Amino acid sequence: MGEGEEKIDKVITDLALEDPAQDKFGRDEFAKRVAKILIGKSTPDHLTVGIYGKWGDGKTSVINFIKYYLNEEHEGEALYIDFNPWRYKNEEHLLNSFFKQFAQGISHKLDKEGKKIAKTLLAYSGLIVALAEPVTGLAMFSQLGGWDKIKDKFGKGKDFVNDTDFSPAINSLEESLKNSESLEKQKKRISEQLSKTGKKHIVFIDDIDRLDSEEVQVLFGLLKVTADFDNVIYVLGFDPTIVSKALEPKYPDSGRDFLDKIIQVPLNLPKVQRTDLYGEILYPGLNEIIANNSIYVSEDENNDIVNSIQNGLEDKLNTPRIVKRYLNALTFSVPILKGEVRLHDLLMIEGLRICYPDIYENVYENKDLFISSEKDSIFPDPKEVEKKEAEQRESLLENQGESVRNILSSLFPRIQTDFLGQKPDIKELARKQRISSSYYFDRYFTYSIPKMDLSDQQVGEFIIGLPTESVDLSVQRATQLIENSSEGAFLRKIEENEREITKTSSPNLAFVLSKLGHRFRKYDDAIMDFNSPLRKASYLIATVIESIDPKNRLETAERVINECSNIILTAEISRDLYRDKDKEQILQPDEFKKVQKLISDQIKNDAEKHGAFFLRDGKIKDNAALLMNHWRLGSAEEVSEFIENAIDNKSSNAIEFLKSFMPKTYTPEDVMEHSLFEMDQYNAVKRLVSPKIVYEALKKDYGAVMSNPKGIEFRRNKEPFEERLAEVFAYYFLKDDKTER
Repeated sequence: MGEGEEKIDKVITDLALEDPAQDKFGRDEFAKRVAKILIGKSTPDHLTVGIYGKWGDGKTSVINFIKYYLNEEHEGEALYIDFNPWRYKNEEHLLNSFFKQFAQGISHKLDKEGKKIAKTLLAYSGLIVALAEPVTGLAMFSQLGGWDKIKDKFGKGKDFVNDTDFSPAINSLEESLKNSESLEKQKKRISEQLSKTGKKHIVFIDDIDRLDSEEVQVLFGLLKVTADFDNVIYVLGFDPTIVSKALEPKYPDSGRDFLDKIIQVPLNLPKVQRTDLYGEILYPGLNEIIANNSIYVSEDENNDIVNSIQNGLEDKLNTPRIVKRYLNALTFSVPILKGEVRLHDLLMIEGLRICYPDIYENVYENKDLFISSEKDSIFPDPKEVEKKEAEQRESLLENQGESVRNILSSLFPRIQTDFLGQKPDIKELARKQRISSSYYFDRYFTYSIPKMDLSDQQVGEFIIGLPTESVDLSVQRATQLIENSSEGAFLRKIEENEREITKTSSPNLAFVLSKLGHRFRKYDDAIMDFNSPLRKASYLIATVIESIDPKNRLETAERVINECSNIILTAEISRDLYRDKDKEQILQPDEFKKVQKLISDQIKNDAEKHGAFFLRDGKIKDNAALLMNHWRLGSAEEVSEFIENAIDNKSSNAIEFLKSFMPKTYTPEDVMEHSLFEMDQYNAVKRLVSPKIVYEALKKDYGAVMSNPKGIEFRRNKEPFEERLAEVFAYYFLKDDKTER
């Protein structure tokens, strides 16, 4: 393997075993005993032995072991032939092919004596095939040009048995029909010839349960009536439940009763003990996949995996074949999703796919019934929604047993909510990469990272590098992550890993977010702004500062403010650095005042350099009130004077100033606009500048409605906007002015 190449797990093949030394389930002794019994049979009459087992239970391996012991311990005593019936599409082909293979095997293994028996078999089979035609009576057969047909079927026979010319056998068949020799006489002749060989003739027929119903009926008719030669033993491998059902259309009273008449010696395949199946295949296979992918599994997660397998998958992972299918599925999915999902959840959802495919599809197609997402916690009536969705989930899982419910409960905590009434922690689900997180669900089904999401491994590399790499390099890494997805996805990943980041006591994340401040948006909708990228970045910066040594917090905060590329973010950081009075503060009072003064000075410098915030475009204008209030904390007089000069006794400027205090919301037409101006907004204006300055500026254009304002309700559906705003402001101003007098 070349340097840098990823190790790929080997796929576990489902090929049947050949050598009993490979046996892991104690079946070699069973096969050995069966071989001994077959050889020890003393009576000449034919015998049919059934090796019973479900699909994937290892019937073919056991049959191979029987043949192994016939060769190794009973060499020369038996002649065995394999016949594979599921390769042939109809009755004619099946009958024809059976006798061809029987004749070929005997001719090959018994030389001259075998060739003689083979000729008799072919003559007999030709008669059988002829009689299998959909006509009755030999007279009708001859009217159809039967000989040409039979000769076309068998040709000269040179192609399949030691290059021998079987024209004499064809002629013998013709003679037999002309002489009306009975099938019983031909069958007796074959039995006598087989007896003279002194060997046991064993025919192995496997995979009978793969045939369709009609083919099963033909095969068992062949064994019961046509090929029941003396000195021949048939060993058949199949699932008796499936074969019995296939026989029922022809034997409606009981397909199983008919089967019991055919099979003289039914042998149930020794049951694979679950301890052997899991101890020899499942758990070693899981351990190998985990080791090959260098995945660390904690003791708690290991216990979760074992418990979930035992309580959810054990009923279905009950044969070697299905266990191998399960491990092969993981051989591909684990390397693809390594580091991007929770291992326990991946093992369980893959188990659901292999063992309960219909339920797997139901879960995928009804995602919202199973995941826990942000919308659940803010929905107007979450209890009603949860009740309705619980009923829908129950409808999907109707008639499902305890195993399926255990699997789903281990994957989706919302299901447990139905019983416990506890709401899952949405952020914790995402931090643990759970399938029940809305951010991770699709990964488990698509085996990929959704567009606009981020690879956890790439985020992990960024986080690991934070304490040791330069801030500029970390900024480059973060920039790449944001450009590959979005600022929201990047910050969400940082929030999910907040605990790990703050454990390092490194301030570097705060510096990185500060330098990237220009990338973080603030939402227009005041209701949703708490979840905006800018608010999240501010909160994370404050959290990082809080996690470091108190002696270094002021220095870190000052550097963050000085390097911040977004003046709005600096104001938000100031808000997040302050805690409620009953909580421990991040900064000491004198330290916090220094930070406030630093932010105030930066806001002042920005305003003096670029102009009044409320007269500019974009997000600065929308956040003018926030910025001016933080400026006021440094110098109230400077702010008041600046605002007065910016309004410049112009009504248009005064309107823009007032709008900066008005929250925005969506209209019924889904348009974002300023929504209201009430006493709270008036008082906010008053804290920054004398209301009279604003009033006098507005009077120049809206004096008619301001001298005697009639109503105070600010209605969005009335025009013109500016006139309404001036009237409402005048109402509060005159009321306030009258009170002060």
